Amino acid sequence: MKELNLNLVEEKAPLYLRIARAMRTAIQRGQVLPGEPLPSTRKLASLLNCHRHTVMTALDELVAEGWINARPRQGYLVSTTLPDTFFVPGDSSAVDSPATTSPRIITTWDQDEPGYPPAMDGNHLNLRSGVADLRLFPVKEFNACLSDVLRRDPSSALGLGPVLGSEKLIREMSTYLRRVRAIADKKIIITHGSQEGIYMTGQLLLKPGDRVAMEDPGYPLARQAFKAAGAEIVPVRSDKGGMDTDHLLKLVQRQKIRLIYVTPLHQFPTTATLPANRRLHLYQIAAKYQIPILEDDYDHEYHYRSYPPSPLAANDPMGLVIYVSTLSKTLFPSVRIAFMAVPPSFVPGIRRYRNITTRPPGLINQNAIAGWIAQGGFERHLRKMRKCYEERRNTMVESLEKARDKGIPLSWSVPDGGMALWLDTNKDSGKVARQAEQQGISLLHESLFRLKPEKGTHLRLGFAHLPCDEIKQGIQRLAEIIDACKDQA
Repeated sequence: MKELNLNLVEEKAPLYLRIARAMRTAIQRGQVLPGEPLPSTRKLASLLNCHRHTVMTALDELVAEGWINARPRQGYLVSTTLPDTFFVPGDSSAVDSPATTSPRIITTWDQDEPGYPPAMDGNHLNLRSGVADLRLFPVKEFNACLSDVLRRDPSSALGLGPVLGSEKLIREMSTYLRRVRAIADKKIIITHGSQEGIYMTGQLLLKPGDRVAMEDPGYPLARQAFKAAGAEIVPVRSDKGGMDTDHLLKLVQRQKIRLIYVTPLHQFPTTATLPANRRLHLYQIAAKYQIPILEDDYDHEYHYRSYPPSPLAANDPMGLVIYVSTLSKTLFPSVRIAFMAVPPSFVPGIRRYRNITTRPPGLINQNAIAGWIAQGGFERHLRKMRKCYEERRNTMVESLEKARDKGIPLSWSVPDGGMALWLDTNKDSGKVARQAEQQGISLLHESLFRLKPEKGTHLRLGFAHLPCDEIKQGIQRLAEIIDACKDQA
């Protein structure tokens, strides 16, 4: 051990006793552990700016008390068995004592709201939703882009970069969004995943007591982000067509709504696509009552039924739509890069918020992604994954049809896109999930997505990350579990 931070208490006592007390406190606090060596007496004398003999006298005091041992040619080591009763010379009130209280934590959201259960460890079948197949990611191709960034301009790449994100990535994403998603009149901001965009929106637009309308069932982490701003969640019914905008209108007419959160392309968790008439109705409601819309388009690229509908943000003449999306579903989760497309008036608030919280993700990854997009690698990867995931969706549907043909009462709608399927088990899906967990299958059930944790019959089944043979085996095992679960919902 070369360094040890010792805090010498200012008091009227010989220096060697003050050193001994500081060393004893360091041992009590776990700065040095039983059996670990202490710095040499020469090193300690240098650190404490005193004579070596003063240090040796202090250490001899601790040897006598049983805190440390002196070993020939090894120096001093902390005793493997520490004294049961601390030796306190003089006034015991002068000795630092361990803290007996914890910091007060103040939260403005419901800590009892159920979140996603942790993923199971070990060898198990993961049917949880929204996970990409990382085995298919072109690591070598992307690594070449990373290397190119570090080779061309390492000094810039290692810096913090602009507060709103890499200019190169913003330029490439602006072009991509204009061509592919028809979003052309928004300002692009790079974020740490889409969750940061959702959270920042809540912090900037909401105050305690404000109301947020969002789909029920809906995305739990969005709910928690709004509750962290002190907001009240107003649930809007969701059906096979996504958010029920007639229900939304009734809610808006009865109470002041400050924000509407919606997942229109692939409703989370049901995967329903909001039809054109509801999209128009939603925007008309927002325009009439001047309510901002937070549009979460978390997996836009994975749509299998023709081209996906354009986002709400693509036709936003009144500047009401704040758009969030992510690259975690198309690249890999740990990249933690997503983006917002926002009205220009929203930018100053995000800039101020960013200056007092986080900067954007590292420039190395941002600029590597920008280069990958510019080279065409990003879109090549998307075409490959879209074809692969559509095949896996079809495999899951075929496997469920076989189970239903055996008399198991399953029902579902084939999703137009996305990475998951919303399955009605006609049983208590929470009970099904618990029994499946006991047999090594990890699932997400309906009550996890509800504002109130009531019983439900649905499971959200992910298919994107599993090869077809594993999907077939998994659905067969799951069907057996559902069939054995005798209690009806």
